[in-house]
Amino acid sequence: MGVGIGYPLSLQTKVTAGTISATGRNIGFSRQVKNTGSNQGSFIQTDAAVNSGNSGGALINTNSELIGMNSAIISPMDTYAGYSFAIPASTVKKAVKEIIESYGIEKGS
Repeated sequence: MGVGIGYPLSLQTKVTAGTISATGRNIGFSRQVKNTGSNQGSFIQTDAAVNSGNSGGALINTNSELIGMNSAIISPMDTYAGYSFAIPASTVKKAVKEIIESYGIEKGS
């Protein structure tokens, strides 16, 4: 089970729950990204409702542990239609570490 947290559609905080239905999911747009060296096929798929504004919000498990960052939906109308995707927390942590190291950002700054 995953719980999505965010501020969708200009509303105040929203929390939705859903089933984690896949990990390591490729959501298609990676075909348009060429030679980046990034792992585009590593999304967590859930049916927790995610809409515009939830992107960047936390996806947590029932133990309140961060498991991902909400990042995408697949929908014919740009609103939730049953599929949402999160970047795994391990990928986010690695990216943040690289940014801090590359740009000399110090904790607490």
